[in-house]
Amino acid sequence: MNNLRIAPSQESPTITFNTDGHFKIEGISLVPNVHSFYKPVFDWLDEFEKNLPPKIVVELEFEYLNTASIHTVVTIIKRLVSYTEKNVDLKVIWCYAAEDDDLLENGQNFMNYVNFPFEFQAR
Repeated sequence: MNNLRIAPSQESPTITFNTDGHFKIEGISLVPNVHSFYKPVFDWLDEFEKNLPPKIVVELEFEYLNTASIHTVVTIIKRLVSYTEKNVDLKVIWCYAAEDDDLLENGQNFMNYVNFPFEFQAR
């Protein structure tokens, strides 16, 4: 199985999911068709789930997300949270610009949606 790397565009984030359990999504997510953009992520997770590592660290560092992206990213995080039932140690880090209270609030909302504690890092 290979690592997943999706390059950014003006409307889409950088996505890097490594088989060793280090995941990062960063940038802007304004993609007009979230299902087609994020489909490779879900396909990759289908394969990844067959051989989970003992620990997964997810860094989320968004500048902006549209509503459809929010729902899709929540679905991805919920899926990762489900891996904790398979004895995977999961850490979710929400990174945000120190002066951006809206992004901090978005991260807190994400945390509440998925019912899993996040670590918050101002940058």
